[in-house]
Amino acid sequence: YNWLGTPGITLTGWNYFNFNYNDGLGFDSTGFVNLSRITADGNGNDGLWGFSDTGITVACGSMNTNGNLGWNLWTPGLLTLKGVNAWMNGNPLQGELTGGGTLVSTRGCP
Repeated sequence: YNWLGTPGITLTGWNYFNFNYNDGLGFDSTGFVNLSRITADGNGNDGLWGFSDTGITVACGSMNTNGNLGWNLWTPGLLTLKGVNAWMNGNPLQGELTGGGTLVSTRGCP
């Protein structure tokens, strides 16, 4: 289980959070969260789980074959998913946005 907590989070490069007992990557941020090239596959619960009071962008993500959801995110702001795949997870929703935010999703991976 990998947990990040900070006022703002940026992950670049290649980031792997696979085959953890609970969630792949978890975060709690009061600032904007920008994640790129996230692979969170085969985890016991959610692949990507987190909170942001501001907004979240995930670019180029693989969140497949997790026990619950591929991604489970909370924000009242904008959630932007660019080229994020969430397939064959335990929960048929595959991903869930809570917190009243707005989801914008595109297929292409920048």
